[in-house]
Amino acid sequence: MDQTRLHSPGGLFHTTRDTTWRKLSRYSRNLSEELHRDFLLTGPIAFPYTDTWKEMAQFLPRNRGNRGGRAARAPLADHRGVGAGTRGAAGPQRTGGHDDAADRARHNGVRRGLSGSSRGHATVPPDDGLCAIPGVEGSGGRRSRGREAEGRLQDGPGRPADSGGPHCNGIGALAPLVGGGFPPDPHAAVGANHFGETVNSAIRFYTKALTGNCSTSIVFNSTLSGFFGYATQPLFDPRIVYDLTFNHWIVSAEAMEESSTIQFQFIAISVDSDPSNGSFVYSLNIRNLIGADVFWDYPQIGYDEKAIILTRNKFNNDTGDRNFGNYIGSMVVFFSKHRMYAGLTPIDFCGFVDDPLNVGTIAPPIVLDQGPYSALVAAAPGLNFIRVTKWIGTSHACPMFLKSDDIVAPTNVPPLAQQPGSGPCPAMNCLDTLDGRFQNASTQFGEPLFTSPVTLWQVRTDAVGSLPTPNTYRVNADALTIDESCPIFASGSSFDFNPSIVANEAGTFFTTWSSTDPPFGVNAQVRIGGKKLGDVCGIAQTGISINQSGNPLTGNFDPNLGFQRWGDYSAVALDPANHTKVWGVNEKVRAGPPTTWRTYIFNMTNP
Repeated sequence: MDQTRLHSPGGLFHTTRDTTWRKLSRYSRNLSEELHRDFLLTGPIAFPYTDTWKEMAQFLPRNRGNRGGRAARAPLADHRGVGAGTRGAAGPQRTGGHDDAADRARHNGVRRGLSGSSRGHATVPPDDGLCAIPGVEGSGGRRSRGREAEGRLQDGPGRPADSGGPHCNGIGALAPLVGGGFPPDPHAAVGANHFGETVNSAIRFYTKALTGNCSTSIVFNSTLSGFFGYATQPLFDPRIVYDLTFNHWIVSAEAMEESSTIQFQFIAISVDSDPSNGSFVYSLNIRNLIGADVFWDYPQIGYDEKAIILTRNKFNNDTGDRNFGNYIGSMVVFFSKHRMYAGLTPIDFCGFVDDPLNVGTIAPPIVLDQGPYSALVAAAPGLNFIRVTKWIGTSHACPMFLKSDDIVAPTNVPPLAQQPGSGPCPAMNCLDTLDGRFQNASTQFGEPLFTSPVTLWQVRTDAVGSLPTPNTYRVNADALTIDESCPIFASGSSFDFNPSIVANEAGTFFTTWSSTDPPFGVNAQVRIGGKKLGDVCGIAQTGISINQSGNPLTGNFDPNLGFQRWGDYSAVALDPANHTKVWGVNEKVRAGPPTTWRTYIFNMTNP
């Protein structure tokens, strides 16, 4: 049904169509001198963070620290460092609206779990949690065909995307780079000749010639602190994407706060398509944009033809204790690609904040063409609408906001996921399923002038009764309609969550997600699926299991939340050499005791 909402205190009246709103607060060229001292190019060593651009210049390579100059690139060393652990808590409040209470616990856990700094470098032993996987582990579980649980309706037999090869274990919690922290927050991308993987505290690149033993293909292995050249505070929430047009890797991560006025965001740009040739590393004190004692959290990275697009959530300090805070909104920042890809400094940019961005986590797009605008989306947990904002001129320091529109759609907060033996949730061995947000960047493609509407592909976890259930979305951003939404789940009794999606120019989408099925003793699976544009949803509905854990997760219990922490996201990405093939990463459970997380790498095709 149609809705209207009155936003206070600004008194902005919003409808479901053609919303207009006051100009966003922003930092633009007239504040560039202040920005220059806070968004700086560094190498993979930690430059002192000084108060003026002039002071910083003395630490930059000779003749390259001046305004507008080209920054020197520094080759990436093969750091095999010992990480400082990762966040200890993150998760949702299982009610409508944004999950303030759980995010307070999340931030408390972040600080506890990331209280240390980098502990130097150590050689990774041969068995750092990487083992050859001779095929798929487990049987894939039983599908309860004909069993309709909690209102789920199953279509006919599915024909998902084909499982490619090889599949193998990635980074694990017990690897020295990680040091046992959780959750993993795995992310991945694939380039011309490499596959890149990030988890909390670590980054690794492989050649694409992966075998059943991924470790034989590693070409770079580092802690995040070693990669970004920063060890003052732990780094977390990493993301990695590969620019399919200009052939550069983009890696982001944020640091824990140094003080009430200092918290750094890092973005690294590879010099070229080979990540081992070095990267330009940019650092930004984000507190100059969002204010003192405001915590910057949950980054997402996307891009269009002209800009890198960064989105984040903001949390304040209502309690006076910096371990806690309430969600106060989200933010979008656009960075010029042509300057960053050339390693130039300074970088002028705008950060946009206002009520239309404050409905929940914002997902940026990965734009595959030269569309007329870039569309960002946010699902409002528990409020039953998806917000679409549109932007043009993204190569400029300050892009132009076009409009904001809401599409009515169910956006329930998903319940926790049961495991075999966990019993009904909530319980200490139930799994976190987050809060129904969009967990990764959208795929955008389409140009109305060429009779193709601007289309976005996304996925999020909703609720069907007591079962978390991902839904895919094909959003017509021109008509502001959801042209297709497909539920994906392993069986009528399975718990399904942590999805990601990518689509190609032909409209074929690929997904991965996590799944358990306690009635049949099925522990966490890595599942994959997908379908072509003209296929019915049933083709992608159940997908296939490519890895089944042999035991439940019991070693990632978060006492602040009362359940086991699962990763906050997974990833699938188009292969630049063949857009009918994708590569990805998701989470599995490593055998214990105690059982803890490990990542699993895969690819799949749908020609």
